[in-house]
Formats: sequence, structure tokens, C-alpha cells
Amino acid sequence: MIPAAFVLLDAFPLTPSGKIDRRALPVPDTVPSGLSTAYVMPQTETEQLLAKIWQEVLQVEKVGIYDNFFELGGHSLLIIKVHTKLQEIYPQDISIVKLFQHPNISEFSKYLIDLEREKLTDSLTTGQAKARSDRKTSIKQQRLQRQKNRRNK
Repeated sequence: MIPAAFVLLDAFPLTPSGKIDRRALPVPDTVPSGLSTAYVMPQTETEQLLAKIWQEVLQVEKVGIYDNFFELGGHSLLIIKVHTKLQEIYPQDISIVKLFQHPNISEFSKYLIDLEREKLTDSLTTGQAKARSDRKTSIKQQRLQRQKNRRNK
């Protein structure tokens, strides 16, 4: 296991019996100080929503859009919690693998936006194809009508 946070100490606090006094150990910061990026506040609605979910799941106060989920103390079980919360909000089927592939809010937000755009494009394409098929049917009907009219003359 990899520790979620490190705290530098000159010496461990000890009990009178010489054991480590766990109650006297300092509480680590909620956000590890070794993060590789500076805090950048979520801007878009999607980024704010993702940040709120990550804060809740990771139990941290602030999550920047470039903060790595795993550097903040996340792991596979917490990814499943995030995925469950996303499934409650988004109607699309979001793969858990995508959460591993896009470990920060900025990347995952772009993925979700692309997914929405793709869904919209697919629905428009389907609608256009349906309109074209309706139009073809209409043209065929017109041709049949003309042939019928010619026979009746």
C-alpha cells in the first residue's frame, strides 16, 4: 500500500512505555503537499460538478481541475464510488476505464463534453437519415401517383 500523505517529524511521540503515541501524531493535511500541480479552480458547470463529487468521495476540501485523482489519495474502490455517482447524474454509459484514463477533472470533463457532443451528433444524423427516408418514400409515392394518373387518362 502507498500512503495517502506524509508528515515530516523530528521524532515520533512516545508513550511512557516507549511505544509510539498514535494520538499525539499530527493530523496530515487534507490535500497532500506533494501535488505536482498548482490549484486551478473549476470553471465550467461540468468541472464544478466533478470537483464536488471528488471532494465528497476523497474527503478533501479543494480539488483543482489539474489535480490527479490518485495523487489526492484516490484508488480503485473510490473510482467505483465516483462512477456510481456519475451514473446517477449522466444518462450515458460511462466506462470506469475512462476514469483511469482521464485522472484529472480537466481531462475527464473534456471527455464528458465530447461524449455529449457525439451523442448529439448521432441523434442529429439519425434524424436526418429518417427525414431522407421519409422524403424518398414521398418521392416514390409521387411517382406512383403520376403513373396512376397517366393510366387513367
